[in-house]
Amino acid sequence: TAFRRTPGEFAWRDPELPEVIHMLQHQFPSVQANAAAYLQHLCFGDNKVKMEVCRLGGIKHLVDLLDHRVLGSSEECLWCPSKPRFWQVYR
Repeated sequence: TAFRRTPGEFAWRDPELPEVIHMLQHQFPSVQANAAAYLQHLCFGDNKVKMEVCRLGGIKHLVDLLDHRVLGSSEECLWCPSKPRFWQVYR
């Protein structure tokens, strides 16, 4: 993170991309929804990150979430299919 801390003080860190993709398979739907939302944030306008998500298998997990009946995780996943060019490139 971008803030300073003293020794012994707890500090949050941003999760690495593989961790976020792994969270898409978490047992709690709220964690899945937050991971999908965070991926949306990371991928917005960044083709390099989109390619890395694809390489790490994230697309499959996002598509799997589309079938979930839990409100939230499915809605967060909808950002990906709405980008037709992305799907054409990574099919």
